[in-house]
Amino acid sequence: MRKTKIIFLTPGIQTGGAERQLASLAKGLTARGFEPVIISLTRPNTSGVLADFAGLNVIELDCQPRLRNIPNLFRLNRIIKDGNVDIIQGWMYGGNIFASIFGYNTGAKIYHAVRASNMDQNRYGWRIWINAKLTKLVKAVIANSYVGADFHVEKGFNALNMHVISNGIDTQLFSRDSKKGALMRQQLGIKPDEILVSYAARMDPMKAHDMVIAVARLCPEIRFVFAGAGTENLDVPDNVKALGVRRDMPALYNASDWLLSLSNYGEGFPNVIAEAMACGTPVCANDIGDSKLILGDNGHLTTENQPEKIAKQLRVLVKRRISKSDQKNLIDSIRNRFSIEMMLDNYQSLYSRHKD
Repeated sequence: MRKTKIIFLTPGIQTGGAERQLASLAKGLTARGFEPVIISLTRPNTSGVLADFAGLNVIELDCQPRLRNIPNLFRLNRIIKDGNVDIIQGWMYGGNIFASIFGYNTGAKIYHAVRASNMDQNRYGWRIWINAKLTKLVKAVIANSYVGADFHVEKGFNALNMHVISNGIDTQLFSRDSKKGALMRQQLGIKPDEILVSYAARMDPMKAHDMVIAVARLCPEIRFVFAGAGTENLDVPDNVKALGVRRDMPALYNASDWLLSLSNYGEGFPNVIAEAMACGTPVCANDIGDSKLILGDNGHLTTENQPEKIAKQLRVLVKRRISKSDQKNLIDSIRNRFSIEMMLDNYQSLYSRHKD
């Protein structure tokens, strides 16, 4: 029986939650009889391709608007036109736009995916506007958050074909492992009796590194760890370790007493919240994207936006005793609502609705 061939068009395959979700989706669909091809519209810089894409069929094309990249556009067109493709799945704005342009008149079913919510209009406005105009011509737009779906409908996306499929978390990779956590604390020089709060986010205006640094300065008795691309260059106080990109996030979550998740805007489904919870680590998050939905009855949702008030709340939170029962509730909450299998079921079900 012929496999269903699906091409994913994505802006890049480097560090990031959206990129890791794409890799998980492609691997899961491979196991379910699909034949995925991932086309990256940019080539990675020195940080390289995410290890999550190992073993997948990945094609890297530099399609940024430069004269020397014109041959890559012809190559992309040839791959799609000659590839006997069943589905073309755009991934984020750039991928969505390319999917509609290069997938036109190929006979393939075209889908878009949006991975954010209230994005900065100065940075992303023109891409959102173009993407919105194209959504009436695609089978479905897949948002990874309810807040993100509402935001994009307000910006002109077609409400009739908007669907929400939440991210899936690998609960085998992200799981409770106290030994791994203890070893990580030892490597970081964190004593067993010290409180450790982690903040995991790449450097980007949509993140809130300045806010978290201000909170850390107000809580010198608490140790903080920053993880994410570019964080190693931050000017941080003595109680903060800024680590840069990490490939051992499950260990870091297990080493932490709490995860702090603050964003200025733009979050859809913050993976870090669900990943930490899957490891049994409680989370304090602000109400951006679907953070409230992910937390459910677990963790702490803050409505504050001033460092002094967040620091005050954090001091109270870290004094709480997190029991094994509490940890189990956190873990079960993610396993029961946001597993990779649930995400795959939802994508496969949506794709199957539009079969000829």
